[in-house]
Amino acid sequence: MRITTKLLLWFSATSIAAIVLMGYLNYDRNRDLVMARASDDLLTSTRLLAGRFLQELKGVESDLITLSHLAPVFIGIETPATQETKSPPVRAGLAWIFEDFLQAHPEYLDIRYVALANFGRETVRVNQTPQGIERVAEKNLRENGHFPYLYRTIKLGPGKVHYANVNLKQENALTGAANQPSIKLSITVHSVDQKPVGVIAVTLALNTLFQSLAKETGQDAELYLAGPDSDVLIHPDPNKTFGLDKGHRYRLDQEFSPLHEFRLQDRRDTVIHDPGDTGAQGYVAAFSKIALNPAQPEHVYLMGLRLPYHKLAPVTSAMQQASIEIIITFAICALFISMGLSRLLARPIKQIINAIEQTSGPDHTASALPLNRTDELGVLARTYDELMTRIKQQFESLQTSESSLQHILEAAPLMILILDASGTKVLFANRQAKQLDLTSQSATSNPLLALQERGVPRLGRAGDVDKGVHEGEFFLYDREERPLWLALSTININYQGTPALLAAFTDITKTKENESRITQLAFYDPLTGLPNRRLLLDRLTQAIAQAKRHRTHGAIVFMDLDRFKLLNDTAGHQLGDELLIQAAGRIRAVLRDTDTAARLGGDEFVVVLDCTSETSSTATQEALRIAKRLREALGAPYELSSTVHHCSCSIGLTCYPDHDLQASDYIAQADTAMYLAKNEGGNGITFFKSEMKQAASDRLALEKALRRALNEDQFSLVYQAQVNAQGEAFAAEALIRWHHPQRGMVSPAEFIPIAEQTGLILWIGEWVLRTACTQMKHWSEQGLRLEHISVNVSSSQFWQQDFVQRVQAALQEADIAPSQLMIELTEGVLIDDIEGAVDKLTQLHALGIAVAVDDFGTGYSSLSYLSRLPISQLKIDQSFVGNLTQDPANAVIAETIISMAASLGMAVVAEGVETLAQQAFLQAKGCAAFQGYYYCKPAPAEQFYRDWRGNTASG
Repeated sequence: MRITTKLLLWFSATSIAAIVLMGYLNYDRNRDLVMARASDDLLTSTRLLAGRFLQELKGVESDLITLSHLAPVFIGIETPATQETKSPPVRAGLAWIFEDFLQAHPEYLDIRYVALANFGRETVRVNQTPQGIERVAEKNLRENGHFPYLYRTIKLGPGKVHYANVNLKQENALTGAANQPSIKLSITVHSVDQKPVGVIAVTLALNTLFQSLAKETGQDAELYLAGPDSDVLIHPDPNKTFGLDKGHRYRLDQEFSPLHEFRLQDRRDTVIHDPGDTGAQGYVAAFSKIALNPAQPEHVYLMGLRLPYHKLAPVTSAMQQASIEIIITFAICALFISMGLSRLLARPIKQIINAIEQTSGPDHTASALPLNRTDELGVLARTYDELMTRIKQQFESLQTSESSLQHILEAAPLMILILDASGTKVLFANRQAKQLDLTSQSATSNPLLALQERGVPRLGRAGDVDKGVHEGEFFLYDREERPLWLALSTININYQGTPALLAAFTDITKTKENESRITQLAFYDPLTGLPNRRLLLDRLTQAIAQAKRHRTHGAIVFMDLDRFKLLNDTAGHQLGDELLIQAAGRIRAVLRDTDTAARLGGDEFVVVLDCTSETSSTATQEALRIAKRLREALGAPYELSSTVHHCSCSIGLTCYPDHDLQASDYIAQADTAMYLAKNEGGNGITFFKSEMKQAASDRLALEKALRRALNEDQFSLVYQAQVNAQGEAFAAEALIRWHHPQRGMVSPAEFIPIAEQTGLILWIGEWVLRTACTQMKHWSEQGLRLEHISVNVSSSQFWQQDFVQRVQAALQEADIAPSQLMIELTEGVLIDDIEGAVDKLTQLHALGIAVAVDDFGTGYSSLSYLSRLPISQLKIDQSFVGNLTQDPANAVIAETIISMAASLGMAVVAEGVETLAQQAFLQAKGCAAFQGYYYCKPAPAEQFYRDWRGNTASG
């Protein structure tokens, strides 16, 4: 193609493309302005219609208030005699009023009065029928019917109107027709002495009410109305409204999907643009929320208008026609300008091309070139002549250098190959390459070619790139099947006049082996083989950057095995390591290839879920799904070398990215959420919330203060008496108290869970046991005679291997008899390991130490374990005692526990007794021991001695 033609085509195409683009942008901008104006007008109309609709409903409320004030006049004149004989004064009077209102309001389907007597009795109802207003006969009125709105209306109070659900049940079936939705409004009627006596309800036909509103929308827009549950009440297609005939349910958010999110937001209005797909018509729609009653915030209706795009077609078509005319005019002008410009620019260039064509070829001569010209063409001719001379000289020099280069390649310590253009045929190989047998043309004997036939890696082909060196590493086996890593560098060259590929290989096997060892030690956990904290932070940092770049979301799962420390302390670290290895394998089995699992240390594992979710809610749902699978997998029994262990896990979740947080910040968030799940009893899943950060900080501060309290003797014991039916103390329960120097008294419910999680409960429990035994000895010396003192023991303390020996040491140190000590355990401690519990309790029983089950009834309460364990006493939890005289269910539970203990030969102590009525009830059912504020509050040892020294069962 001639250069003149090329220039003409280039200039023409460029100018026409620019003109078309400018025309399109102008048309697109004007079209957007039209659509924006249409959206604003549609939204304004929707707001006005919503206001009109709400105003109409306020009119109905006003009518109901008027009727509620008129109804007592008729109710007040009814005598007892007329009530007995069911004479008609009330019905007749109210019916006349109801008929007047129905005549004035054709949109009212019916008005009824329901008396509160006999659980709701319909007294008067007047219906609006196609034949006219009909007063319902007495025999057709509903007697003791279920009116779901009746008591809800009364709860709203005087003068408040209740809005019922649309067509709830079939109550409107007598007056409503299919696909004609209605709404019921009701108000409470009060007697002269301001007592609620009944409810007046009006059923409003929405179709009739909307006939006037629909006229105001115009012929182009389509009107919609939806109820609180998105049920379609008003629709351009009447067959899609809420109907009673076929039980169909049409939801507006199915037709307009953005409305589902809009209902959950605080915005009042929204505009929806749908351009439409193939075969579908685009539209613009506006919707507005209508709150019917402040007392019923759940009753929010949606009103909307929809305008098809084709209604705006006349305006956009005119703009499109004008744009096309302008584009055609400018394109014709650009074509003529391009023709003249291309001829002007191509003329001198054409002259020099003709001259060069005459002088090119193998027998180059400069005679045909215009070397003597003084203009730009002369400069170009002389430059071309010098270039051709230099090329010839360089070609001769290259031929000389090629021979020298071949000798250099042969002596090089690298393995060097020169391959043909296809990259498969070896043209040259130096001595090192031949020793490795990389030159064989057979794939069976040449490992490099065999690897290429499998597709990895390809050396490439000559001419794939214009310039530059390509480097890479790959792995293969040599002839003796030993692993071999090679570093490869390739470059395109010209070898003996043909394109070729130069490949240089370096043996880096030892380097790779060393790197692998270093990487394994630096980035992986030696026990489980999972990535460690360093590699986790690196991958999480990359995932956060990728999520920010692609505007996607991922999640982090932080897991901690519940009661793992107990396994280590009781069974040894070897079994603990076995459990961690099995747990790591289960985590790998649950995760996808794109997820990363890591072990931070101890029994803590972290999983980084890939960042491919488009929204944070999708990432949250995916994280919750995987977290549930992880919890299920980690909760299955572990078959260890010497036992089967049951273990659960606590899981914390957080999503990324969020603001400018670092990777460690997200791990800290998930860790905080995990601790909240563990504080709530373990085996739970908790999402991170911003307020958890402060809670975690408070928890850390409390943990530090708790450690300081152990060293500074900030703990003390108080004692609460256990009394018999005569009010005499026969035992005392030791309760711990913490007096913080700044915070004052700290509740055990606040610091005991932290002590259990940190292991400090072992030190605290040991101190409580020894202090209580010493106090029991001191009271005995003072003459205070008690059967025993009760001490609460935690799960961690009970499952110590030497727990029985520690109890013996405390008794010997205090010099008291084993029968003077009672150990209190919760049901959860015993159920963790029944066989182990039987063994420990049998040892305690053999020493003469009694055991009580505390808070009985709130846990497992199983006869199967009670019958197997040597337990002396059951303590009824105060949650059953506190309201047993008001709650029959709690009374039954308390009576059942007393009977069960009697049948098993166990004593019973009722906790939390605060009234004489509670004691009388429990005593009548067979309970003979009590504890609670009715008798005394927990008191220090000196005060306890003064209060009970003359009032003990054994004194």
